[in-house]
Amino acid sequence: MSDQIAILPDQPVPAVPSKRPEAFTGYKAGQEVKTRAGVSTPMDGSEFGRALTKLDKTMEDGAPLRRDVPRGYYLNIRV
Repeated sequence: MSDQIAILPDQPVPAVPSKRPEAFTGYKAGQEVKTRAGVSTPMDGSEFGRALTKLDKTMEDGAPLRRDVPRGYYLNIRV
């Protein structure tokens, strides 16, 4: 039974850096969502449909989406 115990080094394992350094995490991300929800109004059906149509046209050629764009670049909706 003692064969299954592993001894880990005393040094901490380095964290993997974020691919989006501007992205919020944890509490700050929750605060941003709460703030946006408090001041935004829901989209109407036609506006939401246009946003989805735009995303469909962007994705129909099969090319990968860019990762260096801000949040909401491809699909920016309010719910």
